[in-house]
Amino acid sequence: MRKLIIPTLLLLFSCSSGSRYTVIGSFDGDFVKDGTVVRLYDMYDDPVDSTVVKDGSFIFEGQIHEPALRYIDIDGHKRIVACQSGETVVTFDKDFIPYLSGTDLNGRINAVNNYVRSQYHKYMRRTERARDELYGEKLDSALIAIKKEIKDDISEYYGECVEENRDNIVSGYVMLNWVGMLNVHETDSILGTVTYLPSRELPPLVTARNRKYNAERSAEGQPFIDIIGADASGNPTRLSDMTGKGRPVILFFWASWCGECLNDTALLKALANRYGDNSPTIVGINAWDDKESDFRTAINLLGMSWPHIHLRDNTSTDAYAIDELPFTIVLDGDGNIVSRNRHTTEAETVLDSMMTNAVRPISEETQADI
Repeated sequence: MRKLIIPTLLLLFSCSSGSRYTVIGSFDGDFVKDGTVVRLYDMYDDPVDSTVVKDGSFIFEGQIHEPALRYIDIDGHKRIVACQSGETVVTFDKDFIPYLSGTDLNGRINAVNNYVRSQYHKYMRRTERARDELYGEKLDSALIAIKKEIKDDISEYYGECVEENRDNIVSGYVMLNWVGMLNVHETDSILGTVTYLPSRELPPLVTARNRKYNAERSAEGQPFIDIIGADASGNPTRLSDMTGKGRPVILFFWASWCGECLNDTALLKALANRYGDNSPTIVGINAWDDKESDFRTAINLLGMSWPHIHLRDNTSTDAYAIDELPFTIVLDGDGNIVSRNRHTTEAETVLDSMMTNAVRPISEETQADI
């Protein structure tokens, strides 16, 4: 629940051209020991600087030519940092939530963080009261309404913040938190109002926006996106040659190093023959195998006799918004996406339902294509 309404709290510093910044960090308690390494990364996750905790605090100093966000990493807890001319003081609580002071932009960000925290506490109080006073369907309806109201309030607040800070880096900070609540069209529209270019071009923001676009483009009900690669013999092949033939298609995204992927092959073999003439076409989409030899060895070892497409880059997995394996996508006989599932067993349920309801007859035109 908390992840749905509280964005990751980020830390920001900005600076004018050639400005020198100082970041002084400390902890509200002794939960971080002296000698702990604290790292500074840019928004591409490339290392910028590192230091160690001494006497319960740490310091970063340097120069930067324009406002730029940076990540502070403490034992894997990452909070965004940047630089503004002058001295910024950061105090982390036991949950590694930063409390900022000392510079103007950090004061604005601290105000954003404080508002979101207050909304979270408000949400917790109201849901606890609802659970004390209601039950059953009334409780369920109340909890849904409370969550929606809180999310709407936060979203409205973020909109006001972006408008007030569209000419500085704070708008980028807010967008990083807000993008999870928006669809791609809303994201593009709001970014269009931001006049400060670095805010619009933050790498994690661009990544999140593109992922939303790909997720919407490959959502259930959408037509399949073509995939081009090499087959098991190394010859060029494409998904469009195997879809839209009147039969369902299972796209099985897998890799030779993925144990769960290999375990799913037995179920795929069963599905390939379960429904007689209407059994699905299975297409293995081999992703993230560095060596083509590993891909071919796994096919032969496991008897994966269906067609395969080996991907040489992340283009197709990005296009389908896939970031974990195995992953199955079921297409209907026309090539439209029926389901997207992390587990192959869920694809089995979808196919059973499709076959129970009706299987679209193959038209004479489609038969000619086959």
